[in-house]
Amino acid sequence: MDEARLPPHDTRRRVFEAVHRFPGLGAAQLGRLTGESASLVDYHLDALDAAGLVVLVKDESVRRASGARLARRLGEKRLLMLGLMREKVPFQVLLVALGQATPVHHGELAESVQVAKSTLTYHLDKLVARGILLRIAKGPGKGYRVAEREVVHALFCDHLPTPEMMDTYGSLWLDLYRRPL
Repeated sequence: MDEARLPPHDTRRRVFEAVHRFPGLGAAQLGRLTGESASLVDYHLDALDAAGLVVLVKDESVRRASGARLARRLGEKRLLMLGLMREKVPFQVLLVALGQATPVHHGELAESVQVAKSTLTYHLDKLVARGILLRIAKGPGKGYRVAEREVVHALFCDHLPTPEMMDTYGSLWLDLYRRPL
């Protein structure tokens, strides 16, 4: 962190620290972490981006923030992957899929994730479109599996889930964290 360039503004510092602790989040999620409104967080993200302290990557309707050094190290594709992993349903799906040696079926995922099948399908389609999951359409291995297991596993292990995610899915994440691939 290049704190020498960081203004002493308390809110901006809290946003900056949250971005570094939990990269890949959007303004709404960062707002929940910092106790600020999404619009105020967005304002500070713009200032931090202009100062070169954070990088904002557009992901559909969300601008995802990460520290500038991390952004250079990971690249845009992995930053977007990390950002998607910060959402509740993709987070759960990937935890379940990484825990399976064989492809996991839509029905198994629906049972594990406990969302409507249409909601699950929406998120599975996003994960497949990004190349994070592979959809295997035929044969005995029909289902979904993680495309780049080592990369997804490393992203999970290198970047803590938010407190909100840990409260709900912490035990799954800890199992993954402790289990080598």
